[in-house]
Order: sequence, then C-alpha cells, then structure tokens
Amino acid sequence: KRQSPAARRGTATGGAAALHVVTYATRATPMLCDALLVNALTGVRITLLGWGETYRGNFQKLRGARSHVGALPPNDLVLFADAYDVLYAADAAAIAKRYAALVAAGVGGPGRVTFMAERGCWPDWDMALGREWCRRTYPPAPTPYRYVNSGVWLGRADDAHALLADLEAYTPGLDDQHVVSHMFVDEPHRFALDYNATLFQSLQGEHKVKAPAGAAVVNPITRTHPLVVHFNGGAKRQFNAFRDALIAAAPRRCVAADATLGTAGADPLPLATVCPKHAL
Repeated sequence: KRQSPAARRGTATGGAAALHVVTYATRATPMLCDALLVNALTGVRITLLGWGETYRGNFQKLRGARSHVGALPPNDLVLFADAYDVLYAADAAAIAKRYAALVAAGVGGPGRVTFMAERGCWPDWDMALGREWCRRTYPPAPTPYRYVNSGVWLGRADDAHALLADLEAYTPGLDDQHVVSHMFVDEPHRFALDYNATLFQSLQGEHKVKAPAGAAVVNPITRTHPLVVHFNGGAKRQFNAFRDALIAAAPRRCVAADATLGTAGADPLPLATVCPKHAL
C-alpha cells in the first residue's frame, strides 16, 4: 500500500526524491552473480525482487515491480533493469544526475517513463508481417536505436506504477517486450526513449560501443558515455569484456563480506546468500 504523506515527500537528504535501483531474479546464475558483484563495486545498491520464487513467466517481473513501486513515495525515481545481463558503469548518484540532464533536455520527466532504445524490433521482426509493422509503425529516430527495449527503464514511481499496472494486465501468455513495444506505439505519450544512449545502452547488434579498461563506456556513434549497459540477445558474448573493464574502473576494489541487497520486505538479503560460491 502507499506510504504516509510524510514518507511521500521523499527519502533522500533534504526531502529530495531518492533513486531506487530494482531488479527481479528467482535464482542465481554465474552471470547474475558477476553483475551483482560488479555493480556493488561500482556503487549501486540493488533491490532484488522475486528471489526464491518459482519462475512462471515474465509477467512475474512486471507484477513484482508494480507491487514494489506502489509502496514507494510517488515522486521518488525507480530504475528497473533486467537482472541477468545488465551492468552499471556509475553509481546511483551519477545515474540520477544523468537522468535529470535527460529530463532537462526534454527526454522523459513527469507523466512518462524513459526506456532504453535499441537497434532491433523484437519479437515482431521474426513474426508474420512483423517486419512491415516495425518499419511502418514505429516513429523515426535520430540514431540507429529506433526501437523500445523493455529490459531497462527509469521514471517516477507513480508514473511507473500506472504503466506497470496496464502492462501486467496484458502480459500473461505474452513476452513483456512484445507488450511494451505495442503499448509504446499505441500510447507514445506515456514513454520516452533514450535514442542517443545518453544513459542507457543496448548492445544487441552493436559492435562499436566499447569499455576500455579503466575508462568510461564509449558510444562513438552518439558520442555519449552511457551508464547502464544491457547485454540483450546475442550481445551476451560481450559481457565478460565489459565486466572486466568495469572492474578495472570501479572506485572500490572489493565487496564487503556483509554486503546486502534490498528486498521487497523489511529485511535485507545477504549477497553471500544469493551467490555463496562466487568471487571476483
């Protein structure tokens, strides 16, 4: 349920809106543990939803996110990213600052949720008549990243909660990417896309974006330094190289033995419980 009016005024110092970084995973994999540990080194504390649940479909991700976001102060910011193939190249404060710059430039803001943009129109591209639908229906873009990616988004909690409620209603039996892409086309006023990879970078079909060891992620096409990198689709083969580069650039050299993840409940989840045999 919603928090009290006092809590709604914000949870960060001085009453400013906080940034909550949220993901959903039911079980551990080596890539998940790599991501959690690297992100901890970068300075991003993640709230993990769904841990220990039986996986039945991507609608659980939307349901879990909607329930969690609905309990946050409505003006707080929520960054949701897929758990198993996303790395952060900066801490939460830098991500919030970059998002504020996006909003100031007219991308996103109140009433809209900002999503990652990508090169591929998935899954419609592989469906009957899907390629024609993608080419004709999607709005044009100023960069190669024309299409919406459902795996990473950021917005105010109240806007995200309203959008998630509608997405969840359509998703059982369908992939969340499919539902998000069609809702984006039907209700574009609820979405913003990070076309210039200012904050988000999808690596599906992308081979020019690099993460030099000890340096920022670089997109030479848009001349930006994205902070949230998604290794969706065939891009997973690039994960290890970016992982190692971000470790080299991280401000921390090790993760505390008692490091924890946030949860939907009151008690934190020890990182060692999620990844008991994993080490950098």
